[in-house]
Amino acid sequence: MIERDESVFNVECLDSVAKEFPKNSWNIHKDATRSLATLKSHLWPGLYAYHRCNTNIFGFIYIGDGIMNSNLPFMV
Repeated sequence: MIERDESVFNVECLDSVAKEFPKNSWNIHKDATRSLATLKSHLWPGLYAYHRCNTNIFGFIYIGDGIMNSNLPFMV
C-alpha cells in the first residue's frame, strides 16, 4: 500500500494544498468570525485540519477508515 501511495501514513501529508492532485480535493471553510479556517479532504475522507488565524493554534484529526477515495477524479 505504501508503494501505491494508499497507506494511512503518508510522508507528504503536509505539502501545499495548491499542489494537491486532483484539483478541488480540499474544502476550505471559514467560520462566522473569519478567525478560524477548517480544511476537509475529499481524497482521504475523515481528514480534517484547522487553524486559528494569526495564532499558533492549529491541528488535525483523521477519523476515517484508511481507504483513499479513488473515485474523486471522476467526481470533481
